[in-house]
Amino acid sequence: MKNLTVFFLVLLGTTATLAIKDDLLDSNKIPKISANNIEINSDVCEECQSIVSRFAEAMKDPTKLAALKLILGSLCHETVYEMECKLFVRKLDIFMDKLLPYLNDTRKVCHKLHICGNEKITAFHKFAILYADKIVTSIDKKNRFLCDECRFAAKELEEFVSNKETQEQVKRFISQNICSKIPKYQGSCDLMVDDFLPDFFKQLEAYLKNAPQFCHNIGLCDKSRVTHINTENKSAKGQIALHQFISGIKEIHSAKHPEILMSCLECEIAIDAVLIELKQNKTIYGLADDLRNGACPMLPVNYTLGCDDFLNLYAPTVVYMTMQQFTSEGICTNLIKACKPEDMSRKYFEKLSVEEQNSIKCEACTAVKNHITTVLDDGDFRQRIIDGLEQNICSYIPGVGVNACENLMQNYLPIAFNKIERYLKNPNLCYNILHVC
Repeated sequence: MKNLTVFFLVLLGTTATLAIKDDLLDSNKIPKISANNIEINSDVCEECQSIVSRFAEAMKDPTKLAALKLILGSLCHETVYEMECKLFVRKLDIFMDKLLPYLNDTRKVCHKLHICGNEKITAFHKFAILYADKIVTSIDKKNRFLCDECRFAAKELEEFVSNKETQEQVKRFISQNICSKIPKYQGSCDLMVDDFLPDFFKQLEAYLKNAPQFCHNIGLCDKSRVTHINTENKSAKGQIALHQFISGIKEIHSAKHPEILMSCLECEIAIDAVLIELKQNKTIYGLADDLRNGACPMLPVNYTLGCDDFLNLYAPTVVYMTMQQFTSEGICTNLIKACKPEDMSRKYFEKLSVEEQNSIKCEACTAVKNHITTVLDDGDFRQRIIDGLEQNICSYIPGVGVNACENLMQNYLPIAFNKIERYLKNPNLCYNILHVC
């Protein structure tokens, strides 16, 4: 029980320090301290009540409580009662639920702690205020240091990204690890990488040139005034535009065979072609080698040999079984959303003769191509689609990187769409590139 009491005091002290810092920043209660004139005019009892009140409010916030549990849990290994400490931290939320009702009367709590009505503590309070001011000052300096370091790092990253050798290495990596896995489309894949990647690097380089803005976007530099558009409204319109775009594609039917949905058929044909390539023995063993070469070097040296032996034996089987789980119907219906669950296009298609199937493939490619081209010609609708894609892509990025992702996507996606539109307007797309006509 004694150790539990000590631990609770540490807990209260930790939270109190954080509360003091927040209070200093929010209310500016503690004046700036100069070498010639030190002015301290806050009341110790009021400070105690403020801390207790802020502590109670913080403990009602699940996010802050989780952060506190994480901090305290990391300190448990420093005590001789590590297991008991971890058990207490794990049950901290239950403990806080029991404690919070007693914190409603903040003055009574501070009297119990002998802070209110205790003149002797005033001198110690002055030292505490000075110490808190020192903490705030050091935090401010640390933030400025992080901002400066971020700007230096952004400059180094810009130089790295603009390096032609780096760009060639990325191209080779994509060609060897992605394009080579789909031999039938390897040439087209390599051409698209050569076409799209330079513009991506160019936009990334331009984005990194403005280091202060970049560091502000990832949360390492402060900026008092940054102009933001109404992101919620933009995101909502973007999602609506994406939904309309996909719904429009889903309504394209074959002229000769209206029961066949073109977008679904085109998607399933394309995915089938990719899956056939991925299920080849050569591809499976290649992916197994990539898995082994990527995973085993990450382990400690004394585990590397065992990892190599294990993956040499089992990786091809794992890759093969994984590939067997994917079907064009599942991907196009559940992931890409190009097919409706009740769609029977594939069954109708399989009943046709080979000549009719080839004709339908060509018709599907041409119809989908023309629809997308028409949509992209509408500049306003195109921008809303970009906004929707930006939200969908950047939603997978950790919080500190969302702004950076959004800015990069807003700069790069219009260029990518221009490239896509150019490909779609190529009269030979369905013939010489996709080989469906």
